[in-house]
Amino acid sequence: MRALPILTTTLLLTLAPALRAEPPAPVDVAPSDWEEPTMSLSDALEKETPVPGRKSPLNITNEGPTKRSFIIGAANTAGKFGSFFTTDLYIVNPHPTGSARVNVYILKPNTDNITNTPPAKSLSIPAKGWYIAKNVMGQLGVGGGAAVLVALDAAQSTGTSTSIHSFAYTSTPGPSGGRYGVNIHGVGIYFSDDLFDGWTVGASVNAQSRTNLGVLNYSTTNALTAKADVFSPTAGKLGTLTFNVPRASFVQVSLGDSVPFLEDGLVKFYDGTTEYVGYMVVNDNVTNDANFQLAASW
Repeated sequence: MRALPILTTTLLLTLAPALRAEPPAPVDVAPSDWEEPTMSLSDALEKETPVPGRKSPLNITNEGPTKRSFIIGAANTAGKFGSFFTTDLYIVNPHPTGSARVNVYILKPNTDNITNTPPAKSLSIPAKGWYIAKNVMGQLGVGGGAAVLVALDAAQSTGTSTSIHSFAYTSTPGPSGGRYGVNIHGVGIYFSDDLFDGWTVGASVNAQSRTNLGVLNYSTTNALTAKADVFSPTAGKLGTLTFNVPRASFVQVSLGDSVPFLEDGLVKFYDGTTEYVGYMVVNDNVTNDANFQLAASW
């Protein structure tokens, strides 16, 4: 009766090297490693075909890779309370053969990035490879806040390398050592209509916390107008913010400029005139640690 477990264990040990298929060591990208972009921003923003009935971003639904994704909340800039935020970009090519040609675009806020060509570079990432671009905006010579578009150029990729994962860590040095910030999963470019409107929870404006609200417009053809209602759990609706966002851009505002005090608030994003993503970032006023939320659909 013990022969089968022993045989199974032996078989698994024999197959273990093939099953692990360990990826190579990570590559730290240097400014000299970047090449010129291989596709236009409009081509990079081409939407992927959704699965019928899907109500979430492609990669968030099944945690799979996508051809194109956004990193929302990138920075290379000083902030409040002595902070200086930078963003490390992580790109993984999970496929077993070929190489992925990946284009990276730095989309500036309050700017029509279709008319005004954004800073962009590209990299070729080998099969099962993962690249780390520390302070990616600094490497591309851009300051301030931004949304980063990571897009695979299928025509310049080979083998089975047909999609990629993107992640980021936006952080600042801590007041007493270490770094504080937020990990951000790249968001697949295609959303269904039901996800355009949504809400975030836990908005706070007080001595301990500050909150930023943002709207990303990834349309290549239309500017966007969207609204956000802010609710207090004790005082009800506190007001409405209106976002006017150019093509392929985003607008981020400080909630404290409109609401003097709020704890555990809810923000409802709605009435978008074209495709968009709403989001919220709540920062700790001492450590500058962050809580990043995409608006969830209802």
